[in-house]
Amino acid sequence: AGYGKTCTSFETIKKLIAEMPTKIPLLAELSKNRKAGVFRYVLLSEIDQKFPSLSSELVTNEIQEGRIFLIIDGFDELLSKSCSNQQDLEKTVGQDAQTMLDTIAQLIPNGSKTKILLTSRKSSIFVGDAFENWVTKRLDGCNITRLQLSQPSLRDWIGSEKMNILKTNNVTLSNILNPVLLTFLRNEPIESFKEKYTSNDKLIEEYLDLLLQREQVRQALPLKVDEQISIMKDLAAQMVNYDISAEDIDFIKLILQDIVAPNLDDYLNRYDLLPDSSETKPTETEFLTKLSQHALLDRISTQSNLIGFINEFIFGLMIAKAIIDRRLPVDQLEGKYLDIAVTAYSSCSLEKRKVLYDMIAPVLSNQKAQRQVSTEIQLIEKITRCYTSEYFDGVFFGKNLTILGPSIFKECIFSDCIFDQCKINTDAFKTCQFYNCSFYNNDISSGKVMDCELIFLGCTGHENFAALAYRDKAVLIKDTDYERVVLEQFWKPGYDIAEPRRAYHSLLKGI
Repeated sequence: AGYGKTCTSFETIKKLIAEMPTKIPLLAELSKNRKAGVFRYVLLSEIDQKFPSLSSELVTNEIQEGRIFLIIDGFDELLSKSCSNQQDLEKTVGQDAQTMLDTIAQLIPNGSKTKILLTSRKSSIFVGDAFENWVTKRLDGCNITRLQLSQPSLRDWIGSEKMNILKTNNVTLSNILNPVLLTFLRNEPIESFKEKYTSNDKLIEEYLDLLLQREQVRQALPLKVDEQISIMKDLAAQMVNYDISAEDIDFIKLILQDIVAPNLDDYLNRYDLLPDSSETKPTETEFLTKLSQHALLDRISTQSNLIGFINEFIFGLMIAKAIIDRRLPVDQLEGKYLDIAVTAYSSCSLEKRKVLYDMIAPVLSNQKAQRQVSTEIQLIEKITRCYTSEYFDGVFFGKNLTILGPSIFKECIFSDCIFDQCKINTDAFKTCQFYNCSFYNNDISSGKVMDCELIFLGCTGHENFAALAYRDKAVLIKDTDYERVVLEQFWKPGYDIAEPRRAYHSLLKGI
C-alpha cells in the first residue's frame, strides 16, 4: 500500500491519451467498489458507470478489438473474496465458475487484440504451476509481462538540498523509503522543511500518520491512528510469541480476530455513522480481511501467500512499542527479535531509546556479548558492561559512543570492527587484540595504565590509539614462542592427533 500502483495507473492513462488519442482507457479501481464481492460484477459495474449509454456487450467487444484499454487497479483488493490463497486457486482454476482470472480470460479470446494492465501487491496467485497451467489452458497465445516497482531513490525524489538538511539533522530514511512519505517530503517547501524535520522522531511519527490516515480512506477503515497502531503492536507481539515473522493469511486473521474481539462490535457499528452511504457495513470476516490487507502488512514475496510486516523497520518498531507498553514480556524475547526491535528503535531519539533499554536491561545479560554491546551502542551510546575473554566480529562502534570506564574490555578480540568518532580512554581496553579493524577520527585519551598490552594486526588509523595505550619509551620484548602458540591451536597439548581442518579464526580466539 502506498508504493505507487495507483499512480502508475494514472500515469499510464496520461501517456495513452497523449500518444493514442483514438483509443479509450477504461480504469477500474477495485478499492473504490466494495459492494460487489465478485470480480465479474465489479467489472460490469465499472463499464456501466463509464459508458452509461452503451451496452456492456458492446464495450466488451471494443475491449477485445483493442480500442479500449482496460486498466484494473488494485487487482488484489478482491482476492480475499475469490482466490485468497494458493489452495483456493488450485480448486478454482479449471472450473467454469466466474472467478477473477476466468473473467479476465473471457476478455482475451484467441485472435483478440485485448490489452489489459493489472496492478497488484505481490501475490503468489500470478506465479507457480497452478497459474502457469491456467495460462496454458485459458490464455493460449496471450503475451504476459510482469513488471515490479523497485525501491525508490531518495535523491531522485527529494533532491540533494533536502537530503543535506536531513543529513545535518541526523535524520535517516533508509528504513522507511516509501512513496507516500517521499511525495510528502518532495512537496514540502524548503523553508518549512528545515524547521519541520529536525529529528527522526518527528519524521517517523509523520510517516505513520500519513500511512494510517490514508488507510482510513483507502479501505474505509473507521479506526483512529492510535487504534490501528495498537492493533499492529499486538499483532507484532503475538508473532514474536509464535516465533514467526510471516504466516499464511488465514492464521494472521485468526490472530487479528483475537486482538479485536473485545472491540469488534464497536468497530463494525462505526460503519453506520460513516458519511459515505455507499459504504456497506462489512461482516466480521470482511473486516478481518481489511486488517490483514493493512498498509503496514504485505505478502513477503511473489512466491508465497505468507503475510508479514512491510519491512523489518516497521516490524521492529511495533515490537519495541509492544515491549514498552508491556504487551510483550521481555523474558520471552528471542535474540533475533530483540535485534530487529533495537535496530528499528535506534532511529529514534536518545530519550526514547533509553526507555526501551531500561525495559530490556534485566534480560540483556542472558544474551551473547556481541548482542549486549550492539544493544548498548544503538540505544544508549555508551558501554556500561564489562566483557572478559569475548570475541567481537564486525561490530560498528559508531558516532558519539563513549568508552571510558577502566577494563571494560579485558582479554577480548576485535575482528573487522569499526571505531568511528568514538570517545575512548585507553584504560577501557586491557590485553585486547584488534585484527583488520578501522579507526576514524576518534578522541583518544591516556589512562593511568602505562601498558594496556594491546595488539594491532592489519588495522588502519590505530596509530594514535596504540601510542597512547603504550607510553614506555623502552621496547617491550615478550618472550613468546609464537610458532608454538600457532601450532597449538591446531594440535592441542596432550592430544594424540592434530586438527588440520580447523577454521583459521581459531587462531584469533586462541592467542
